[in-house]
Amino acid sequence: MEMTEYIKQYYHSERSMALLAAAIGLAFLIIAWVAFRQPGSGQLYRGLTYTLVVSGLLFLSGLGALLQSDKKMEEVSNYTQSNRELQVSELQRIEKVLATGYRISTILASIAVLAGVVLLLFNSGNLHRGIGLGILLFGTALHALDFFSINKHKIYYESIKALKL
Repeated sequence: MEMTEYIKQYYHSERSMALLAAAIGLAFLIIAWVAFRQPGSGQLYRGLTYTLVVSGLLFLSGLGALLQSDKKMEEVSNYTQSNRELQVSELQRIEKVLATGYRISTILASIAVLAGVVLLLFNSGNLHRGIGLGILLFGTALHALDFFSINKHKIYYESIKALKL
């Protein structure tokens, strides 16, 4: 198999991750709508709705990564480097992604989980508890996406590292 095929498969998996993020965003928006429509919905539902709408829109922004992945897949066909040169450049790129690419999202997700727990446990107002629950859901979903993405990158890295080109 040509190295360009491996790279195309990589961008196809990136596309799948973008679709997963968008699906989570859509699910958050649906849950927010259901919470908002609850009869006599109080402050807890209102707080949950606020944060899930914002979180849902943030996850839906993953559709931009979907478009970017499609563009990258098209560009791969125009690569002129040899298989070995592509392998070396991909290994370097993935090493950089694994070293620095998840730092910000992991910190953000951890802060969100911590903030959500604090708001849930240490506030007497239902509005703040609803906001805390929504932030906790956002942070947990972001951690889960990062976990799958990091593992996907590690598998890709090991598979192209093992190639004898």
